[in-house]
Amino acid sequence: ARKTTMHLATHYWSIQFTERLKGTEFQFVNWTLNIPRSLVYFLPWLVLLPFLRSSKFRDHNQRHLAHALAWGTVLPFLIVNLVPGGVARYSMPYLVPASWLLAMSYADGALHWPGKIGVASENPFAKVVTAFIGLGLVVGGIGYPLTALALRGRQRVTKAAATINAALPGDEVVYSVNPRYVPVLFYIKAPLKYVSSVADLPEETHYFLVRADTEAEAASTQKWAPRKAHPIARATDYTKREMILFEVGP
Repeated sequence: ARKTTMHLATHYWSIQFTERLKGTEFQFVNWTLNIPRSLVYFLPWLVLLPFLRSSKFRDHNQRHLAHALAWGTVLPFLIVNLVPGGVARYSMPYLVPASWLLAMSYADGALHWPGKIGVASENPFAKVVTAFIGLGLVVGGIGYPLTALALRGRQRVTKAAATINAALPGDEVVYSVNPRYVPVLFYIKAPLKYVSSVADLPEETHYFLVRADTEAEAASTQKWAPRKAHPIARATDYTKREMILFEVGP
């Protein structure tokens, strides 16, 4: 089950990223802000990276691992963020090698405080790390829940999903036709099944979702004759992609 979950997560991440390669949603200002926004994800730990010295690792293998982690952080970070149409959140996997690198640097004493800067403690990084952990607990325990409450009702994705949910009985299976990456689907309460095309919809279909570019085909299909497919709800999320809910009936 874990392998399947990881496979699906990787699959959907790759779909979302490759969809951006088409350049249809490219915005120059947002693109130039990708790197600053991506760096924010690593705060407050980001401020410790300038103090990292690979030469301070006592073990030769640790030093090589640190170099590998550094390259594994920097290269994907730059490649993903510099792709036109990319979004900062797509580079979040860089947090894994970056966190690993910083953790092993702290544990192995590879963080070096410049000698010209006087400090009262022999190990100033211990206090800094303790402060950052405390800050993280406060933000995670209080800040995030408060932010979630403040943003409730403002999310376009959940509003779009609510439109579709209101038109469904709740216990009926809904088929999604070639959805690609559609965030709305994560909030649909009814059971979902996926098919590649309208032609692949089974005979027992009562409800199905299509993208706008498939609407004409869905409305004109004779697959269930004499029954027909009728659009009963429309929803558009922040990606500006419209999903149409069809009901198969008389």
